[in-house]
Amino acid sequence: MRVYPAKQHFAQTAKNLGVSNGVIYVRGGETIVHPDSDTEYEFHQDSNFFYLSGVNEPGFAAAYDIASSTAILF
Repeated sequence: MRVYPAKQHFAQTAKNLGVSNGVIYVRGGETIVHPDSDTEYEFHQDSNFFYLSGVNEPGFAAAYDIASSTAILF
């Protein structure tokens, strides 16, 4: 099984932004329900979140501490 390179994607994003400390925080997409209905819209993950985390499920967020090179998915 191949592990998704989320940490490397976060590190590259920090480098592209020109920052060496701080936190990058991104929220993924949420499940959306049709108004006045119990039917959900088809889920589509935010492309930036998917690139950074590799997660294609609703309700997640991710953070990356640039100085310590620590990625957290929650």
